[in-house]
Amino acid sequence: MRLRMVIVSSGLPADQSTIRRIRPQVLRNLIEDNLRLQEAKNRNVSVSPVELGKAMSEIERRNNMQPGRMLQLLKQSNIDRATLDTQLRASLSWGKLIGAQVRRSSITEEMIDERIARIESGKGKPEFLVSEIFVPFDLGSSGGDANRLIADLVGQIRGGADFGSLARTFSQSTSSAQGGSLGWVRAEQLDPAIGTALPGMKTGDVAGPIRATDGFYILQLRNRRVSRGLATGQVTVELQQVFLPLPPNPPQSAIDSASASLNRIGSAANSCTELDELGKELGAPQSGRLSNVDLSTLDAQIRGAIENLRTGQASRPIRSGGGMVLLMVCDRQNTSSEEEIRQRVASELGRERAELISRRMLRNLWRQAVIDIR
Repeated sequence: MRLRMVIVSSGLPADQSTIRRIRPQVLRNLIEDNLRLQEAKNRNVSVSPVELGKAMSEIERRNNMQPGRMLQLLKQSNIDRATLDTQLRASLSWGKLIGAQVRRSSITEEMIDERIARIESGKGKPEFLVSEIFVPFDLGSSGGDANRLIADLVGQIRGGADFGSLARTFSQSTSSAQGGSLGWVRAEQLDPAIGTALPGMKTGDVAGPIRATDGFYILQLRNRRVSRGLATGQVTVELQQVFLPLPPNPPQSAIDSASASLNRIGSAANSCTELDELGKELGAPQSGRLSNVDLSTLDAQIRGAIENLRTGQASRPIRSGGGMVLLMVCDRQNTSSEEEIRQRVASELGRERAELISRRMLRNLWRQAVIDIR
């Protein structure tokens, strides 16, 4: 039943070759589900019918299904509903167990400060929007079965299979619930084996199998960007601009002359008031103050020139709107309070800790387990 459900949910071909390749990992997943359920029972953790129903609805929502469609699909595929219920109970109860462990291991203010400092130090460095599939192997083993499965999944993805569906079915990372999405990360946040692979990938690339400490990974690079430092909410700025018009199709000498004039007054001004006075002396009639400007609505070139400026610092001269413009940030307002930012960082630290606790607990359960074959 589990094999059949995996094939249906992941879109893999339903042939004997596929079944032979995925059987070892499906068996391992079944064993882990039983280990999770037994540990939850030992710790008096249970899942209610309401929670089970919500999880089923979430699967339907994620796959753009009408309510009740999942049960119809199971019936059409001759899959007992208990097969899915068991998998969901294992996942939900394990999530409760891990959540309780994370809450008991407090995230300190010092840890939040350290993470914020690290994020800020990464400003200007590459960040990657990444999805992963993680398949573990027993420590001390060659990982042959896991390697074969990962290699097969890489082939399926490159052949057009949906990465998110395969991640939800096969990945043993906590990111599997989000289709393998890790969000925006920096290379140093990840296992070194993974981090070294990312810089050489292009957007849309799939890499794997990548062997790490305790398993194999598949990576999908969905996008890349330069880090802006700590993620914030909506940023509004008050700007002072000095604008020098240029004639149509200006010669390079006119551009250079306007740029030199703007650089001169930008270097001399230490505040928006001083820049305003110098702009008037320069004879720039279209200059003035711009208030309550949403940074995200600005042209990418202008936004890039001012988003990292401190208050009272002038930008470089920018070619814009038929002339050259110099900008200075007079004031900056952020809709995210410091407390909200710290809460977001604490949540990120909690997710990372949950991943570590989950893997450690499962390793311990495997080591302690006796499989009774009847």
